[in-house]
Amino acid sequence: MYNSIYEKSFWLDATTIDGEWAESIVTQNGEVIARLPYVFVIRNGIRYIEMPLFTQTLGPFLKIDSKKNYKIISKEKELINKLIDKLPEFDSFRMCFHWSFSNWMPFYWKGFKQTTRYTYQLRNIKKLEKVWEGFDQKVRTDIRKAEKILNIELDSDLEKFHDITSKTYERQGLKCPYSYESLMRLHKACVFNKCSQIYFAKDEENNYHSAIYIVWDNKTTYYLIGGSDPKFKNSGANSLLIWRAIEDSSKHTDAFDFEGSMMEPVERFFRGFGGEPVPYFQLTYSNNMHKKYLKNNKLKNLIKRNLNFKK
Repeated sequence: MYNSIYEKSFWLDATTIDGEWAESIVTQNGEVIARLPYVFVIRNGIRYIEMPLFTQTLGPFLKIDSKKNYKIISKEKELINKLIDKLPEFDSFRMCFHWSFSNWMPFYWKGFKQTTRYTYQLRNIKKLEKVWEGFDQKVRTDIRKAEKILNIELDSDLEKFHDITSKTYERQGLKCPYSYESLMRLHKACVFNKCSQIYFAKDEENNYHSAIYIVWDNKTTYYLIGGSDPKFKNSGANSLLIWRAIEDSSKHTDAFDFEGSMMEPVERFFRGFGGEPVPYFQLTYSNNMHKKYLKNNKLKNLIKRNLNFKK
């Protein structure tokens, strides 16, 4: 089980805005053989263990040398139980685990619940011709159309990037889930560690159609953030940028992860690139204190809505 970019210290430092990040660790002869990074935060007296901003998955990292299945499973149970025991006291737990982690039974026995989520991945992207052939015909058509009218620009203008991508949320009547300041904090860390790139697509009149932000570790490139100006949403710009990012990424990584959304329209778009749906687990836990808080908070919101309605 390999450590992704999301588990690196610089990433956790940059993305932990609310609360503090820490890690549950198991060592053997001075070597770390199990690791689970997490964010710990207290809100309204409730103790939360959760994911940092911009982060798709976190751990757990387990180093098991045996090749016999029964020994592997036994060791997994032992290490996971130790990781859980080393966590601070919490009322609520919500984390998404890396797709390479497949045995969550020890968490189940401790009272945790699991929801399966999906991302799309392209494997072996160094074979670009095969990757292209795997695209849906519409995706290929959009890319060819966009190539005729758009230029790709590699830039580090984060303010311009944030302006373009924020329009995607505005079009849907949604608030952008992150601030410019939090994005800048992550961007500075990624630039320093040479693991990110921003792509823009613009036309001859200098209208910016779309922009995407990718990051990578030594194995995988991740489509972190993307968005388009609603005025140009049908220009094929986003497909063109993704294809260019895949081409560039093939020079230094083996896979491209779309960080697939569970929202159906987004899933449909990513599916068109021919990737494989890869499941990963979201683990949750809620004790009586947290359940009571949620119930009371729900009741307060209901009363507030009724009072506003009567006005």
